[in-house]
Amino acid sequence: MAMEWAKTNAHRGFITSWPQWGGPAGLFFANIAGMVFSTISGDQFLSWGWRVPFWLSIVMVAVGLYIRPRHLETPVFQRILDMQQTASAAPVIEVIPGSPRRSS
Repeated sequence: MAMEWAKTNAHRGFITSWPQWGGPAGLFFANIAGMVFSTISGDQFLSWGWRVPFWLSIVMVAVGLYIRPRHLETPVFQRILDMQQTASAAPVIEVIPGSPRRSS
C-alpha cells in the first residue's frame, strides 16, 4: 500500500521501506516507555505503573482510526478500477491453464 502511494517511480523503494520500520520502532518505543514508567513508578510499577503506557497507546489507536477510513483505495488501484482492468471473479481459473507445466 505504501508503494502505491508513492508520487514517482524513483522513490517507490524508499517509501516502501518505511512500513518495515514500524515493528522495530514500536518495540523500541515500547521498551523506552516501559523503562521511563518503571523509573517513575518505582516499586509501584506492577500495581499501576504498567497501565500508564498501556492507556497512552489509545492515542495511536485514535490516529489509526482517523487515518484509515480516509484512505480506502490507493491512487494506482483507483485508476485500475476506473479503467475496469480488474481480474475476474475467479482469477486462479484464468491463470492455471496458461501457466507453464514443469516436466519431472
